[in-house]
Amino acid sequence: MTSRNDDRVHDAERALRRRLDRCGNWFQRLQFPYKTHVIRESGLLSYLSPDGTLVDVGCGTGIVSCLVALALPDKRVIGVDTDRRRLDWCTRLADGIPNITFLHADVQHYTFPPIQEAVCLDVLHHLRPTAQDRLVFSIVANLQPGGRFILFEVDTNPAQKWKYWMSLVVDHVLYPFQERANFRRAEALLDLFRRAGLETEIVQPLPSPIVAPILYVGRRLAGDGAVAPSSSGPAGC
Repeated sequence: MTSRNDDRVHDAERALRRRLDRCGNWFQRLQFPYKTHVIRESGLLSYLSPDGTLVDVGCGTGIVSCLVALALPDKRVIGVDTDRRRLDWCTRLADGIPNITFLHADVQHYTFPPIQEAVCLDVLHHLRPTAQDRLVFSIVANLQPGGRFILFEVDTNPAQKWKYWMSLVVDHVLYPFQERANFRRAEALLDLFRRAGLETEIVQPLPSPIVAPILYVGRRLAGDGAVAPSSSGPAGC
């Protein structure tokens, strides 16, 4: 299965690279190597069902959405973002891919459909901790039993500490007009998973030459295991 997934990712990367050469812009091309590296190193496809609906939460340049849609043609992929300009880029990049849709919405107020998976790559830290909690609870409430929430965030305590500081610098360079990044410790995110009704399957630091990505995978419990988010704030940061 791993070999088959590797082949699918490789084929999807080549197809997406051809699309970028035809109609991508400089920022999509800039992000392509990092996004595809994270997808390969995390084994993302191995956590996804071949069909059902996946939401790419804060889809940005559309690289992840398009790659998943190309690799899994029976899966419905929905990319959601607040930036209309980037959504225009996404739409051009995805032209002719029948199983992908891009929507303009604030993920904090988006009404999620019933979904099999949600992917959130380098987005959660752009929200304040209380908003992070509400978003994760909203996602999990709409996951099918056994469905997965796949989160990529920054490791706040990597073996090479300078990579955490470099992650802060890179985030500021890419998003200079947003408030400071709200990175949270792994313990706080795992507690959030527990309170939202997710069983943690994977916590895996990913290799990267500059920054410090870490993968979290949680599976929704069969019953309603969620604990309502506290109005006084998150359990930890």
